[in-house]
Amino acid sequence: MKKVLFLLIGLMMVACEDNRITIYEALEPPKNPVQSFTPPDEMKVTPMKWYQGKKGVVSITYDGSWGFVQRINWAVNAVVERGLRMDFEMVTVKYDNPENQVFIDSLLYYLKPMGIGFFGHGHEHINHDSLGYSESYESFKLCFDLMDYWGLNPISYAYPGGRGYYSHTQLACKDAGFVAARGYTINEDEFYMCAGDKKEPENWFYMPSVPLADDAPSWIENHEELAPVLQKTKDLDAWVILMYHAVGIPESFGYYSLDEFKKDLDQMVELDLWCANTDQVVQYIKEKNNFKYSLDTEKISEDTTIYRVTFSDNLDNSRFNFPLSVEISLTDGNTYSEMEIEPAILSGNRFGLIDNKTRVELLPDEKVYTITVFTSADK
Repeated sequence: MKKVLFLLIGLMMVACEDNRITIYEALEPPKNPVQSFTPPDEMKVTPMKWYQGKKGVVSITYDGSWGFVQRINWAVNAVVERGLRMDFEMVTVKYDNPENQVFIDSLLYYLKPMGIGFFGHGHEHINHDSLGYSESYESFKLCFDLMDYWGLNPISYAYPGGRGYYSHTQLACKDAGFVAARGYTINEDEFYMCAGDKKEPENWFYMPSVPLADDAPSWIENHEELAPVLQKTKDLDAWVILMYHAVGIPESFGYYSLDEFKKDLDQMVELDLWCANTDQVVQYIKEKNNFKYSLDTEKISEDTTIYRVTFSDNLDNSRFNFPLSVEISLTDGNTYSEMEIEPAILSGNRFGLIDNKTRVELLPDEKVYTITVFTSADK
C-alpha cells in the first residue's frame, strides 16, 4: 500500500502487534505533508449532560457572609458531614480591610477544600437596579477584582434582594467579568433550568433561584414543601438553585429551621443529585457546550495509523477548569477491554471498557493525548 504522510506537530504513530494497538509520539515529523482529516467513526467522544453522569443538579446558596456569626457554621457542618457543597455570598466591603485578612485565609485554606464556594454579591449590599450602568459597573467590578485578587476565581454573582431586573444592570455585571448571575423567583414553573434537552439557562444574567424561609409565606417554608421540588429536579434532569438566608438563626431575616435544612440535605443524598457549587455548574455547562475534539489520522499501511487527539473548549483554562465527564467509545469494528491515556487525565490513565466504552473526567485544555487500547487477549 502506498504510504501517505502529512505534517503534524507532535504526531502520534500507531503499531498493531498481537491484537494490541499502541499510539505513541513520533520522534520526527514526516517529510511530505498532506492535508489531515477527521475519520468518520473510529472514536467518538461525547460529553455527559452532568458531571459523573448524575441525573439532576442542586446548588445550595446561603445569602450570608461567613465569619461574622458563629452559628452560620451549623449549616456548614451539616453540609460537609454529608459530603455536599454550599456557597456563601461575598459582599467585598466586609472583608476589605487588614484586620479581616484572617477571614480570607480561612476561606481559601479551610472552607474551599471542604467544598464551600463564594459568589459575588456587590462591593456593598445595595439595590443595583436603583443605579445607572456606570455606578452598577463600579460596584460589580470592585467586587470582581477583589475576589480575583484574593484567589477566589469569581464566576457567579447574586444580586442583593434579587434586584437585577434591568438590562443595563445585567450588562454591567457581565462587563465586570462575571459569567452568570442569580436572581430569584416564586413561580415554580421557573425553578428548573436546563430541563430535558435544554443546554443552558434562558438568561445567564438572571438565573432563577428558589427562596426558602419559614417566615416568608410566599417562599418555601420547610422540607415538606421543598421535597417535591427536589424530586422534580431529578425527574426533569434539571438544575435548581436554592437560596437560604439564616439557617438555625431565628432572630435573623429569612430564618429556616436547622432540622428542616438537614432533611433537605438528606433528600439530596438519597436522590443522588449532583450537589455542586454554582461556579462548578456554570463552568461545566460552558465547557460542555463548547466542547470539541480532533482526531487527526493517516493510514500508513494495513496495520499502521497516525493519530493526534485533542480535547478543547476554546475557553480560558485559568478560569474554566472544572472536569468534564465524557464517554469515549471505539467504533472501528474491533473489541477492546482496556484503554490507556497518556499523559494521565484527571481520573487516571487506565480504564476498563464495557462494550468498547468508558467514561472519564478530563479537562478540555487543548493538550495532545496518546492512547493505547487492549483486547482481552492482551491480559
